[in-house]
Amino acid sequence: MKKIIVTGAGGGLGKAICERSVNEGLGVIAVDINAASLKDLEQLPNCQTSIFDISHYNDTQKFLIS
Repeated sequence: MKKIIVTGAGGGLGKAICERSVNEGLGVIAVDINAASLKDLEQLPNCQTSIFDISHYNDTQKFLIS
């Protein structure tokens, strides 16, 4: 299964991208700095959520390595 990373996933456009991608059979890693905005996405199949700020280099590096 192909996976994509969606940043700003808790917002309107990011959320729509996550929902559409899951419906098309992709795995999604949804990233946002706001935990509450990711709650709805946790219910989607094949959607993993992660809370961090991609503007912080060290946090992003840790996320990509894991």
